[in-house]
Amino acid sequence: MTATTPSGTATGAAARTGQPSMRQRLAERGIDRVLLLLLPGVVFLLLLFIYPFLYGLQLSFAPSRAACCRTTRRSSPTRTSATRF
Repeated sequence: MTATTPSGTATGAAARTGQPSMRQRLAERGIDRVLLLLLPGVVFLLLLFIYPFLYGLQLSFAPSRAACCRTTRRSSPTRTSATRF
């Protein structure tokens, strides 16, 4: 992390090598600290809404497990349709 003097000049290794600081490089791209603070919240909200949506799509296209486990109902030989109420 580069420290700055009251006049605003950098006093760290970046100032000695002539490279702009990370803050200056991000500012050139239009990214400030407020945007970086919003990033975790936006990622959380996206995961909160997109994950269940994609999971539901995956479930709707997956074959049903219950279809392979169904047993057919066989009528017992002692019961006939006449004895059913």
